[in-house]
Amino acid sequence: MILLIISFAVSGYVMDKDTGEPLPFANIMVKGSDIGVAANERGYFYLRLPSPGEYTLKVSFIGYRDWEKTIRMDSDTILNINIELASEPIYLKGVKITASRRDFEKAVDLSRITITPSEIRYLPSFFEADVFRSIQILPGVVTMHDLSNKLYIRGGSPDEVYVSLDHITVYNPTSHLFGLFSMFNPDIVKNIEVYTGGYPAMYGGRLSGVISILTKDGNKNKYQLNLSTGLISTILTLQGPVPWGTFFFSGRRTYFDLLVWMYGKLGHQDISLPYYFYDLIGKTTIDRWKDTKISGTFMQGMDVFDFSVEGSDDRILLKWGNTGEVFRIERAQGNLFFNTYLSHTIFNTDFRIPADTIYSSQGIENYSVIQFIDVFLGEDSKIQMGIERNKILFHDKLGVPDTSIAYSTSDLIVPYEGFVNLEASPGPIWRFNLGLRGLYLSDNFYVEPRAGMKYRLDENTNLLLSGGIYHQYIATLNSQESYFS
Repeated sequence: MILLIISFAVSGYVMDKDTGEPLPFANIMVKGSDIGVAANERGYFYLRLPSPGEYTLKVSFIGYRDWEKTIRMDSDTILNINIELASEPIYLKGVKITASRRDFEKAVDLSRITITPSEIRYLPSFFEADVFRSIQILPGVVTMHDLSNKLYIRGGSPDEVYVSLDHITVYNPTSHLFGLFSMFNPDIVKNIEVYTGGYPAMYGGRLSGVISILTKDGNKNKYQLNLSTGLISTILTLQGPVPWGTFFFSGRRTYFDLLVWMYGKLGHQDISLPYYFYDLIGKTTIDRWKDTKISGTFMQGMDVFDFSVEGSDDRILLKWGNTGEVFRIERAQGNLFFNTYLSHTIFNTDFRIPADTIYSSQGIENYSVIQFIDVFLGEDSKIQMGIERNKILFHDKLGVPDTSIAYSTSDLIVPYEGFVNLEASPGPIWRFNLGLRGLYLSDNFYVEPRAGMKYRLDENTNLLLSGGIYHQYIATLNSQESYFS
């Protein structure tokens, strides 16, 4: 009950004025003081004020015009205010990379890097802009060679990196074109968080690193249709308002097979390219209530190799990819912020040769229930806690249709996980991030302590330390040194 005691505070969301999209990690400050906080990944903030009186709030975010407003606090209450920032171009004579001053002073995460959509567009790419290609240039991340999209973080193998899209667990995300591209096109991205080591207790199940991708909600003010074509694929994006909130859709597909087919038709030749890939993202957000948002996301990324032998009925069909869905409920209530996730994902590989004679299927499927609670205590201090249950199924099938020739095996694990994490500043030069995560699996209980510390040596120098215990309960069986996914 002590955590629910309310004093003078301001809370609300920071949003893009043109689209209504929340702006993650925007900075909210009291002008002329050291009082301030950063919005969370959903753009929500809770700023506690010391006493009644007038305060001038200043809100800033890279690529947006600063926002200022004077407010007056006269009673023991919470003032709810939603802040809209107008975007503005940034003109640079040269490129200078600097850390956010507030992150430099307050953030304890030793290896957390945030990437925005504009940064993805301007970072080096291979043929086309790609989310994982952008991550490859970050400190602590290496690749095997230029033709691979696999990520090796701090010496760990690619399957030791946890990848999620709106908290949908994504397995083998670099499967497009045999590992050259990831299944995330840049148009869907609102924000990416990358942890290259020492990640907090919120995440578990992997040893090496974390990549968390949040997708756009959709423009709540107007309809937008974008069509872009690159050297490899074409992307169609549609978003806009609906009576209950917003919708967002984006699809990408390679077109080389279509060009080869058209060339064959024009030349009266029977030629074709038997391979293509596509990915789809659909999302709708219900935002009709003051304190609650409900959203649903669907994603699918698929590669298809469909080869027919000329002059015969023989056909080879190979399909592999991810499909997933998540239903999310978000509720903000003063210094409490709730997130509930119900998700399902499956990665499957189907192989048929000929297409109706011999079949093979391998896959992993995950059903997940997650509950997160954030308790904002004061200036950049909060407690975060959560529980998670996963049901993970593995299958391997081989056989001939309509016969008794068949082989099938499957396995099931059900891990239960929970965590609590505290961020606090006992003094102006010290800051801590202390966490504890528990894992219950197969009648065994594992404890994973996590800790991070920041000590400010001077105005421009910090000492950071982080560490923890991590467990991983699933791993791929294929060689991590293979050239292709």
